[in-house]
Amino acid sequence: MTRRDTHQAGSGAEHLFHPSVARDPYPYYARLREAGGAVYSPELDAWLVSTHRDVSAAFRDHDVLSSAPPGGSPEGARFLLNSDPPEHTALRRTVNRFFDAKTVRGLENRVREVTEKLVDRLLAASEAGKADLVTDIAGPLPITIIAEMLGVPSERHGDFKRWSDATIGGLDMPPRDIAVATWEMNRFFADTVAARTRNPGDDLISRLTLCEDLTDTERQAFCTLLLIAGNETTTNLITNLCLALMEYPEQAQRVRCDRTLIGPAVEEALRFDAPVQAVWRLTLSECDIGATRVPEGARVLLLQGSANRDPDRFPDPDRFLPGRPTREHLGFGTGIHFCLGTQLARLEATVVLETLLDRVAELTIAGSVERILPHAPAPRAGGRRPRVRRHPVVRGLHRLPVHAVASPR
Repeated sequence: MTRRDTHQAGSGAEHLFHPSVARDPYPYYARLREAGGAVYSPELDAWLVSTHRDVSAAFRDHDVLSSAPPGGSPEGARFLLNSDPPEHTALRRTVNRFFDAKTVRGLENRVREVTEKLVDRLLAASEAGKADLVTDIAGPLPITIIAEMLGVPSERHGDFKRWSDATIGGLDMPPRDIAVATWEMNRFFADTVAARTRNPGDDLISRLTLCEDLTDTERQAFCTLLLIAGNETTTNLITNLCLALMEYPEQAQRVRCDRTLIGPAVEEALRFDAPVQAVWRLTLSECDIGATRVPEGARVLLLQGSANRDPDRFPDPDRFLPGRPTREHLGFGTGIHFCLGTQLARLEATVVLETLLDRVAELTIAGSVERILPHAPAPRAGGRRPRVRRHPVVRGLHRLPVHAVASPR
């Protein structure tokens, strides 16, 4: 293999976490793909992988590209997202059954019931000029469903959302609020695991307490994972899907006239504007990514959002086109770390779109759309690596104000 000369990403203020790039990362991704291989970002002290071929291969190469943090997990506990085989294999086997096809199918009626009520709320808010698709539908639906699955009372749903935001990196939360939210969440799950161990019910937390091969710390970690898997990615999928349909009204009309395109529209949204844009890895040995030699101990960022816009895999990739072949999109990742909540996210997004098409004759953007922006890397003294959270790079919206016109009954 011919070693490519090392390329560097961006210059000056331009990097993946800069607000101008985060608002629309796709031109930046295109420049990375032109360079090929892995491109070094001095701002992040990380290697960025951008083509579909390289990202897909890197996802599967867990022998060299590790998900585990340096030095292992605290207290020796095993965590699904931050583990490699064989620990990951055992943990995944434990939790897979909580989100299998049979379980998700059993939730469909409840998802439809909650969605109908939320669309009622959206339409009422629209009449008052205050409808927001994030706060009226996309946020509360996943929180309600996963909280009910975990057996959490409705009065804690607001806390669940705040804790979830803090867990995936804080987004726009001040550091103190992140710390407080994280402490509250850990305390809540510790107390709840202890209570369900004494008096188990029929919820997911109770089922976790019956898994004898898990420690209490690992049970609490699974609760956090289930909160994120059943919430954050789905909220962003729903908002990105609806925004794309409003920005491409001709495609929205195609879906409205041909309901067989609802499922493909969800898949195209996952390709076109994936709710998770990138994930971190660490090289366990020197390796080649594409034609680039990456050193041992290097941080690597797999840009699945870029891979999904790779014209070598998806023709005319910057166009939102429901019905195009999307089988190889990486919106949920691939390989052993394929997103745990995939089937639930697809169900909820599909039900939302079906319900909106049935009950809303016209849905349009009615104000300023506000993107979630990741934190920029914090500089550190002494030339050490910038402090970059090892969380997925999310892509979603804080605000999506809309005007909704009810369909005639």
